Amino acid sequence: MKDRKVSESIQTNAQKVKPQYLTFLMMLYVTLTLVGCPVLFKIVKIGFINAPGGILPLPFVLLLEDIIAEVYGYRISRTLLWYLLFSMLLFIFSVVFIINLPSPAYWTGEAAYQQVFGSLETGVPIMVFGIFCGRFLNLYAITKLKILVKGRYFWLRSIFACLVGDIVALSIIYGVDFWDKPFAIKAHLFLSDLFVRVSYSIVGGGVGLLVVSYLKKKEGIDVYDYHTNFNPFSLSLKD
Repeated sequence: MKDRKVSESIQTNAQKVKPQYLTFLMMLYVTLTLVGCPVLFKIVKIGFINAPGGILPLPFVLLLEDIIAEVYGYRISRTLLWYLLFSMLLFIFSVVFIINLPSPAYWTGEAAYQQVFGSLETGVPIMVFGIFCGRFLNLYAITKLKILVKGRYFWLRSIFACLVGDIVALSIIYGVDFWDKPFAIKAHLFLSDLFVRVSYSIVGGGVGLLVVSYLKKKEGIDVYDYHTNFNPFSLSLKD
């Protein structure tokens, strides 16, 4: 009970503090996510693993997501995630619109653009839905577990939340976007993708812990979501 009162006091003080690093973290979060969009369906070879190229920046996005949720709370992370989804849709629809505009006869790069960006047109709805489900589960898990363990074990909480969110998101994305591929290929891509993401979270969790400790000290903020409405469709920063 004493710990809870102290945490609520810190959270109350946090409302009076203007975050210094939040804008920069949000910029990185959105930028790295958008980087992954056009290369999502490019298959890359990493050692013995074949995986979509989009997974390379995405684990950093998940780590940033966990850091923001840990320091600034679920409300800000939820709002940021909605803004991210809007940015993704705007980026992808803008690209699809532009590549489908007519080109002059001398233009010879049409096929290349269609091959690279054409997959965004069919993959958008499922990708956004998968990200929506996976990311919100990630946020919910890490913030709820923070309350349960009184703010300890960020590294382990980040790994677990990443695992839960990624399993759901990848199941949706690979189950639908790769529906016409043989099961063996889908299973290999799914497991490879998940392995890389979880490996990133294990390795990056130590760095994330250092960043979290630094931000809490510098910002004077450490939000515990005791009275938060966890409805993912709410955009309120005060509920």
